[in-house]
Amino acid sequence: MTTLCAWPIRTVLFRPICAYCGKEESFYAHCDFRLAVLACDNPEHQLLAKRDAKSWLHKNGRVRPEHYTKEPLFQETELLTMDVHVIRSSGEVETEGWMIRPHCYDDHAHIQFCEGAWYVPVIKKEGFQKSIKVQELKLSLPEDKHALVDAFEAKLVQGFYLAESLAYDEAKKIQEEQDNPTPSSTKALPEECIQSFFHPVYGIGRKFVPPGQEPAEVQGDPDQSQENLSI
Repeated sequence: MTTLCAWPIRTVLFRPICAYCGKEESFYAHCDFRLAVLACDNPEHQLLAKRDAKSWLHKNGRVRPEHYTKEPLFQETELLTMDVHVIRSSGEVETEGWMIRPHCYDDHAHIQFCEGAWYVPVIKKEGFQKSIKVQELKLSLPEDKHALVDAFEAKLVQGFYLAESLAYDEAKKIQEEQDNPTPSSTKALPEECIQSFFHPVYGIGRKFVPPGQEPAEVQGDPDQSQENLSI
């Protein structure tokens, strides 16, 4: 049976199989360094892996650079190639030497949510790293571009991967119902199928009534002596 949803695994000492059908993996939907949802060569399973990876990112307050850099804020400005302004702890604003941190093998450079705000990773030419608030990108842009910052932050607050997260939750709900069916969806228990009845010779007794059939009506007085009960 195909699994409807999956959570990422650590790609260290792991089983290289599809999270949805168990076949040999051939596709990675990366979440973070050495963390991914695996899929086989089935295009549908690869789409599920991409969805579930984005769901993980949503639930952990992260956005990958290959996704956020396609937004108007970065397509209609030079933020990805220019020096960005960074406020130091002293309050001084550094205008040179810092750039938005690019993705690399062991650093996926996510935009992240932390302590009530969204942060962009930046790096200095000397190798120093830190994160600045998304709103602080306005310091690096002319005023007519500030609306792009607000629009981008609004999308982050709304949920950059909200649709994928909701789809994952729905698939998980269906999967759990399949794996652990509720009593209403299972066959009636034997006790629920035992009905009282009256036999003209043996008196009041009980018999099995298959699920879906009308229960037998009790004939006679159910308070008759236990001596009349059939075995």
